[in-house]
Amino acid sequence: MERPEVIEKLKEIVGGAIQLPAEVSDEMRLVEDLGADSLDLLDILMAVEDAFQVKIPDSALPRLRTVGGAVDYLQEKTPL
Repeated sequence: MERPEVIEKLKEIVGGAIQLPAEVSDEMRLVEDLGADSLDLLDILMAVEDAFQVKIPDSALPRLRTVGGAVDYLQEKTPL
């Protein structure tokens, strides 16, 4: 899956759980910058797993702290 496609899908998912600013950058952190709480993160994680047809292990969660980290991870785990 191409990066812009992953970014748009991820923005839709995250935007369903929390209010997103007009501009979202790769460096933005889900908790500190976007204001997600633990319940939001759980909702986002489950929605991402469903939308991208992936199982995200606990060991991968530190990589998903930022928008860019999540996009990179999902690009690695989803077919082209």
